[in-house]
Amino acid sequence: MNSLAQWGPIISAGATLFVGFMVALIAYRQWRVAHEKLIVDLFDKRFAVYNDAREAVRGFWLVQGDELEKRIHHNEQITKLHEVGRRARFLFGREVAEKIKVARDALIDATSFEYSLTPHDELSADERKRRSLAVANAHKIAAKFPEELASAVEKYMQITRAL
Repeated sequence: MNSLAQWGPIISAGATLFVGFMVALIAYRQWRVAHEKLIVDLFDKRFAVYNDAREAVRGFWLVQGDELEKRIHHNEQITKLHEVGRRARFLFGREVAEKIKVARDALIDATSFEYSLTPHDELSADERKRRSLAVANAHKIAAKFPEELASAVEKYMQITRAL
């Protein structure tokens, strides 16, 4: 009986250590799950910004109707791209936000110069040519945008990347 009384504190200390170890293990696993969830949530937010930016540029060119409807649609798409750029600034680096800004500015140029090329305007041949070149340049920038955006966001979209 005397030897059993001696083992009581040792068994109690061992059980306490075991429970403490298990609590630490559970806490570590909870931290890992929370960390992985954070990475997945960040990926989802970044992917949404990426898709929204691509859709805003793509949607800019997909409009039919009269000139007023086109202008309204173009302004809506430019506004969407502006909002996406604001979100991208905090989810990506400066490089991605700058690419979105360049695309937005190109769409603004395309819109403003394209509307100024209507036949009823009294423009000199040189001015008409300058504006036509600006519209063509804006189209080139917008056409390259999806690929350039994909390259810029790629390093941020690695799901295994540590924060």
